Amino acid sequence: MKIWHIVNVVVAQFLLCLLIPNDLFGFKTVWKMHINGYEWKESGVFPRLTTCDIAIRQYSGEIGDRIKHEQTQCFLAANNYIEKVFFWTWIIFVVLFFINLYSLCNWSWKIWNSKIIVQQYIEERLEKEQSKETLAEYANLLLPDARFTILMVAAQSHEMIGAADLVTGYMEWKNIRY
Repeated sequence: MKIWHIVNVVVAQFLLCLLIPNDLFGFKTVWKMHINGYEWKESGVFPRLTTCDIAIRQYSGEIGDRIKHEQTQCFLAANNYIEKVFFWTWIIFVVLFFINLYSLCNWSWKIWNSKIIVQQYIEERLEKEQSKETLAEYANLLLPDARFTILMVAAQSHEMIGAADLVTGYMEWKNIRY
């Protein structure tokens, strides 16, 4: 699921940046505008001024109406708004990408080291010193899905709740075992 969030942000960023020519993920545009200090007017990415062809109908007495074509300068007010929306949406997508990447790495590390985390939870909650071998044996006894469930309970509520369930299970296992 975490990988899907990262793929979702990358695809959304790609679709957003399809609007800008010659710029895959918008880095070049944002770099030029905000890091190098270029104005949007100078970049040509979101032009504010352009030329418009206007057809004007003029009445000319005996000939009738005639159409006169003129070129004038037009202000594109929508591009003022669009450039701000693009910039803030781009920033939000980049921030979401890094948050999701951090979350994926964090959970991967927790799952990879779940035996050690289970042992630490138990050691921190018990008053007497426990033997490392007994703790390691209990951590190996728990299947990966049980360790993952304990990590999820600890992450969604509080570490104390997940650890309390873990310590209770450990004490019951130890009483039966010894």
